Amino acid sequence: MGQNQLNIAKRGGTVVSNQNGYQTVNIVQQQAVRRVRLWYVLAALILVDIVFFWYAQAVYTSVPGDGGDQFRSATSLLLLAATFILARRCIRDLLGRWK
Repeated sequence: MGQNQLNIAKRGGTVVSNQNGYQTVNIVQQQAVRRVRLWYVLAALILVDIVFFWYAQAVYTSVPGDGGDQFRSATSLLLLAATFILARRCIRDLLGRWK
């Protein structure tokens, strides 16, 4: 993600903090650590999505005004949105654009 930088001020140099000695400043940019746990969470969330979707289908009553059906559909939509957001983060991590 960039080059490493090495600054060396020798005796009598112009660096303000160099007081008649040697000073070495080494700036190394570390590679981003892969977020493996994020991938595990994504896999678990996809599994929860599938299980909850089948559960919601199995207990669907088709009774007008049934609050349970509406609650399960809203929960499914929230799980789907969370999965989508997490999948985007995993893809960005895979492409190396994670911030």
